[in-house]
Amino acid sequence: MEKFRQVLFVHLLSKLHQDRTARSAYHLLKGKRSAQTIQDARLYQMLEYFGAVPAWSDEVFERDIFELEAKNYIEKGREEGFYTVTPAGNRAVQAGFNMFPFSRSFHGFHFKDDAPIFWERLQLAVQTVSFITAGNTSFVPISSKFEVQQQIRKWYYRYDDKLQLSRSLLQELYTGLAELSDKEACLLTSQLTGRDGVGLTIRQLSRQQDEEYIRTLFWGVVHHLTATVKSSPEQFPVLHALSYDLTERSTLTYTAQKTLLLLEQGYSFSDIVQFRKLKPSTIEDHFVEIAGAVEGFRFNELVSEQVKQKVVQVSKQENTKRLKLIKMSLDAEQIEATYFEIRLALALGGKEEL
Repeated sequence: MEKFRQVLFVHLLSKLHQDRTARSAYHLLKGKRSAQTIQDARLYQMLEYFGAVPAWSDEVFERDIFELEAKNYIEKGREEGFYTVTPAGNRAVQAGFNMFPFSRSFHGFHFKDDAPIFWERLQLAVQTVSFITAGNTSFVPISSKFEVQQQIRKWYYRYDDKLQLSRSLLQELYTGLAELSDKEACLLTSQLTGRDGVGLTIRQLSRQQDEEYIRTLFWGVVHHLTATVKSSPEQFPVLHALSYDLTERSTLTYTAQKTLLLLEQGYSFSDIVQFRKLKPSTIEDHFVEIAGAVEGFRFNELVSEQVKQKVVQVSKQENTKRLKLIKMSLDAEQIEATYFEIRLALALGGKEEL
C-alpha cells in the first residue's frame, strides 16, 4: 500500500474483526464525534487513531475501497458493508507501517480539542516575540482570530524582560522537542513564522511524500509538546502560560454529559428517562458511553457480575464484540441477558483492559 490512509484503514478493519462495517473504521479515522464512533474507539482500543485522517472524503473512501478490493487486500464479508482483511492485506499493512511508522506521540482522541488551540497560540506567540524583539511592532498576525490575538497580547505584556522571554521561549521549545527526531521537530519549527520568513505549509513540507502521513506526524509533534508542557509546567513556564486554561475536556458526547450529571445525583435509569423525556434506548446509549469512559460506575443494578464476566469471557473466546454472536452463546448456556446488558458488560470490560 502506497497511501498512508489505506494502511491505517486496513489495520483498523483488521482490529474490528468484522464486528463493524468498513464505515466504522472510516468514521473513526475522520474523527466523527458520534456516540457510536467513540464507543467503538474505546471498545476496540483504537482511541489513538481517532481523527488521524480528518479530510478523507466520502468519494475518496469509496475509491479506496474499490482499489483495496481490486488488489485483494480486503474482500466482502457475509453482510453488506462488512469486509475482511486478506493475508495479502495483513502483509501489506506490515509493509505499510515500515514505510509510514505511526507517530508514537499521536493520540487523536486525547488531544483532539487542546492541540489545535495550543498550536494556534504558539504560532502567534513566536511571531509576536520575533517581530517585536526586532523592533517591528507592525505585522500581519498569523492568526486572524480576535480571541487568540487578545490572549497572546496579554501573554506577551505580562513579561517585563522581552529579551529574556524570547530566550526562554526558544529554550523551552528546544527542550520540549528534544526527545523527538530531527525530522519530527522540523515539522513544527518549519511552520513557525518570524521576522526572518514565513512558515511553510504541510503541503510544502510534504514535497513528494504522503501529505496525510506528514500531517499526522506533525500533529503527533504538537500532541507530544502539549502533553510535555502539561505534565511539567514548572519546567516550561512560558509555554505553560499559553496552555494553562486548556483543561481536560469530557470524552462524552454533550447529551451523555447531561445524563451523567443526573446519574451522579443519584437518579435511577427510569428517573432519567422520565426527567430528560428521551427514549429508553437513547438513555441506554448514554449509560454505555458512561460505562466505557467514567470511573466509579459498575451499574450492578442493571447488569449482574455473572453476566459481566461471562460476556467478557465469550467475547475473548470467540474473538468478537458483535452483540448477536455473544447473545447466541449466552442463550446456548441458558444465561439470560439483554442486548443492553451485553453492551454495558463490554463497555465495562473494555475499560478495564485499557
